[in-house]
Amino acid sequence: MKMSRRTLLAAGGVGAVQLGLLSRFGLLDGRARADCTTDRPTKLLMIMIPGGIHHELMWSVFHDDRIGRFIPRPDGSPIFYDASTVENLDGSGDADVDAPIRRVRMNVTWDRADPSMRLAEPGNKGYAWAAPEYRLWENTAIISGVDQGTAAHLSGQIASLCGVAGATFGAPAIPAVIANHFLDRFPDRAVPSVSIGGSLSGPALDLAPAAGPAEIANVGDLEYTLSDRRYAWNGLRTRTEEPALAFDGTPQGSGIPLTAVEGALLPQIRGLRGRSTRGTDTALEQLYEGYAGLSRTLARDIVDLVAATPGVEHLPASMPWAPGAPRFGWTIGYADYHATDATWGPNFDLALRMLKSDLTTAVSFRLPMTFNFDSHFTNPFGGHGTHLRGAFEVIGRLIAEMKLTPSTMRAGSTLLDDTLVYITSDFGRTFPITGGSDHNPMHSAVLVNGRIQGNRMLGGYEENGLGRPVELIGEDDERETRPPTSRDVAATIYSCFGFRSFIPGGYGIVDGVACP
Repeated sequence: MKMSRRTLLAAGGVGAVQLGLLSRFGLLDGRARADCTTDRPTKLLMIMIPGGIHHELMWSVFHDDRIGRFIPRPDGSPIFYDASTVENLDGSGDADVDAPIRRVRMNVTWDRADPSMRLAEPGNKGYAWAAPEYRLWENTAIISGVDQGTAAHLSGQIASLCGVAGATFGAPAIPAVIANHFLDRFPDRAVPSVSIGGSLSGPALDLAPAAGPAEIANVGDLEYTLSDRRYAWNGLRTRTEEPALAFDGTPQGSGIPLTAVEGALLPQIRGLRGRSTRGTDTALEQLYEGYAGLSRTLARDIVDLVAATPGVEHLPASMPWAPGAPRFGWTIGYADYHATDATWGPNFDLALRMLKSDLTTAVSFRLPMTFNFDSHFTNPFGGHGTHLRGAFEVIGRLIAEMKLTPSTMRAGSTLLDDTLVYITSDFGRTFPITGGSDHNPMHSAVLVNGRIQGNRMLGGYEENGLGRPVELIGEDDERETRPPTSRDVAATIYSCFGFRSFIPGGYGIVDGVACP
């Protein structure tokens, strides 16, 4: 939903029909409250790789004794592998290879002595995660063997977005929950949740309206959706500081900058309180709070703030292991395919600007694709694996930029310390040993942050291809051991921020990811 002044005015005019629907679905004035003040992330970057992906062609999601059960032998194709080419990215070889929690491992397809050397594809794609100058492995936790509860695209995307598979959202989206959690703590984050491109947009449902995503594609969109400088509002943009009142008229002890239109509308909404059902009052209160929050946003010059914030600042124009390629670029062969900055740069740049400007808590986007990962066609593994490693390569470079960017909040910290990066897809795909590439509910979730327990791979797969049990902390704080689910991934993400939030169907927090 676009958070423009026009949208909210229109919403206010819909009246009983809309309010009746909201009441019917029982919207509550719920908010996840902070219960932890320790040094944890306060921002989220969610990246969706669409289509359902072969995680095993990027990460070694299997314990070494299971690789041959699911991956063909590497006869002429380094996309496939056996245990002899799998290494820990921290340079420790096979240390902890049989431990319940392993170090971050992958099939090494580059020359460690000279990663820039051209080898057979996928070559050095994925090396960003192993580069000693960035040490991304130390900030990475991968949960594998996750049961999405579905093998359907839409339902799988919803499972990744909120933890609960379904044709519609059964719980608020993860970005909305995290944005909602920090509304009171960071009131100056004028755009709490942003969906870049609008193609990865999960609802706030019964949370505060401000936690819902503002959908933007570029800085210019902010002018239409949030700053609204257009001539149609000439003479109506002058603001007067008025006492801030709650929906029930209680003084809030602060001021709010209102235009003449806003100053007339808010009392009208308050005046409808108590005239109908409790559900109607709840819906009116959400409308009131949403409009008041938007008024504060419009009072700030969001466009200039974001435009003045630099995007990429610290990465070199070409990465040392990819000389001659653009900052976010790579090639297949010498001229078979060229990925350039134009492919990824706009989303990466806007995400960095929004996070670095401290105007937002949660940013989400769908990664632009160079390959159709919904690869049901014959023998897709070479193309799928090479492009998937290319996708993770550029995501790794983006995260390296975040790790090089000083925090605006905490001295001695980085943007990656402040921001949890969540990388996901619709689901996994059937393992290559079958010869096919069909939908598979078994999945992996990649979490990256400077304040989690990194260099960890949790879970994996049993002989039957189902998830390997992990240690979980249940809702009642009792420990349990079972394969993880998408609900557990959502709960684990919330635990990294130091809070819990209700998830239909129950959940367990994967032990060993969030810092104690």
